[in-house]
Amino acid sequence: MKIWHFGIFFSLYILYHLFTLSISPIVWTDEVAFNSMTLDWLNNGTYRIIADMQFAHGSNVLAYGPVWFFFNGIIINLFENSPFWGRFLGLISGLLIILVFAKWFKITQKNTLTISTILLISFSLDPFFNANLHRGRNDSLAILCFYLSNFLLLKSYIYDESNNIRVNLKFLFVSSLLFSVSILTTARVLMLAPSTFFVFIFILFQSRFSIKYILSGLSWALIVTVIYLSWIYYGFGGIKAYFEYYRNVNSRNSSFLGGNLLLPIEVRPILFCFIMSLGFVITNLKKNKINSTMIFCLGVILSFYFLVGDTGPYSVYVIPAYYLWFFTLIKNEFYFTNKYLRYGSLLGLLTFNLFVFGLKTTVLSADYSSRNISIANQFIKKNIPKNAKVCGDEVYYYSVLKNNDKFHLLISYQNDSEFDSVELFSRKQFDFDYLIVSSRILERCPNLIKKYQSNSSLIVLDTLRVPHNKLSKIIAPISGYNLSSTGYDGIIYKRIK
Repeated sequence: MKIWHFGIFFSLYILYHLFTLSISPIVWTDEVAFNSMTLDWLNNGTYRIIADMQFAHGSNVLAYGPVWFFFNGIIINLFENSPFWGRFLGLISGLLIILVFAKWFKITQKNTLTISTILLISFSLDPFFNANLHRGRNDSLAILCFYLSNFLLLKSYIYDESNNIRVNLKFLFVSSLLFSVSILTTARVLMLAPSTFFVFIFILFQSRFSIKYILSGLSWALIVTVIYLSWIYYGFGGIKAYFEYYRNVNSRNSSFLGGNLLLPIEVRPILFCFIMSLGFVITNLKKNKINSTMIFCLGVILSFYFLVGDTGPYSVYVIPAYYLWFFTLIKNEFYFTNKYLRYGSLLGLLTFNLFVFGLKTTVLSADYSSRNISIANQFIKKNIPKNAKVCGDEVYYYSVLKNNDKFHLLISYQNDSEFDSVELFSRKQFDFDYLIVSSRILERCPNLIKKYQSNSSLIVLDTLRVPHNKLSKIIAPISGYNLSSTGYDGIIYKRIK
């Protein structure tokens, strides 16, 4: 396999994502929250979810830091607020992650070219990683900065011919800045920080407690601490307020902190491969040495499953560590001396990823026209005047804003016990003029819609039915995270005041 083979794959990969960025997934709740906070930062310099002012009582959501909103705001300001541009930063970050790993996998070295290329293609097509590029969340940017920071950190320490450690201060400085950016993109990265600490400790023993190494490590930690403390005092008002904020966040959302060992089906094959390889490594510890990259990967994986409360999408933080772990083992052929085992494990993983990718591509191809947001744009423009107050679920968010209306998010995953407060806020505080609900919400939360109908005089203004390919309805439920067999089908109700 040649380097240009990967170049062709990567070019086609970029084109695929550019063509499908705005249609997959259909606009979803988290994306609305992040986009709404970006708009609030652009317009007011604050971090509120304007689309859902009932959340956190309309106060600033500081758990994520300012970085994503700064860069995403620039893109939206330069172009427009739409699914494509709202997700663009996440896509670019993901593509850069692949290039960083191409360097980390040493894809240009002839002796590892074929293995590295197969592994990198498999990583690019990983169901979780691949889907994450379109989610409109800040995860891709945080992952890019976190892994690139640790890549440069590992390159900062070089051993000379006498096995004495030399420190590349430039790499070390950039590494500390990137790590700071990652935790200012989302505090969830702090839960992976033990992996970086483990690397420092591992190299500390290797350096035989070198004073030069200790000072360089302390300098790295000092830079990160000063930058993050600056955000704590600027954003929260102090350390006490910072801890109080996260204590309240964790009490509202118990999944934020603390491992729950949630294992999405797309992650299970690679987790199984990892457990098998870990057993092989442990049984061969006397013959082979563990290196700093392996320590880092183990640190990420253990930190994630013990500290991160996963609700589904967060597994993307640990996916790169799995692939980096496999590359490290395979590059050192003494771990997999049998070439059939070496290539067989890789090709098995690649086959699974290609299968899921193929299913997803089939759905998107079959349903491409019905996923075009222009359908929702025209539906709303036809029925709702400008400057109206519209309460609706997430799929219509961009379309309502494009029509210059005010939008309040109708949360679709709340349970019956919360419907009273949701409806009351929409009716009293927001004072909605129109209610627009998708067919998905009508099926999932019929009691919520009944609550609105019982407390307000609503008339059906128009109904949208978009034809869907039968094939997509069959495949979508089994094709992986962030696909839906429903689209912009829905009903617009007008409230008679």
